[in-house]
Amino acid sequence: MSSIDDADHICPEGYWIELGNAVNIQGLEGGGDSVNGNAASKKAFKQRATLDESIHVEHGRDTKVPLYHKFEFVYHCASGSRASASLSLPLSRWCKLCAKLGDESGWAELDPRLRVDFKRYTGLDATQENIRIAFLKGVLTTTDTLQGLLEKEQRESKGEGRA
Repeated sequence: MSSIDDADHICPEGYWIELGNAVNIQGLEGGGDSVNGNAASKKAFKQRATLDESIHVEHGRDTKVPLYHKFEFVYHCASGSRASASLSLPLSRWCKLCAKLGDESGWAELDPRLRVDFKRYTGLDATQENIRIAFLKGVLTTTDTLQGLLEKEQRESKGEGRA
């Protein structure tokens, strides 16, 4: 049975993250110019992703998972790896996994398919502790998080419109 002794070993094949968060993380790690999650920074990140095979950008529009279909996501894997070829979990299944696991009350009795997907994606058994850590590490994203991002973008776009 696997567990997280060192949380940095989660998702050894790679992980999905919302595009705006990926842009912000790249800026913090020094991987980009001054980035603040705005449309220009997202566009620049996507252009860079076309040259960096370890990054794959995909829009959630094809998923049938509410709210996830409004966002773009980045799959990031180890440098030198080809992200699009090494997806540990396709975006549509990742979105379903996040949505189902977003409600902590259902963690005790998980569907076997979700357990398999969680293990395939994270490399860990789907225990309550491991699921909690996956959300804390940001390799899973709740609908509440996406709703907050959407509201923030809407507030920022209204603020820019007044300037």
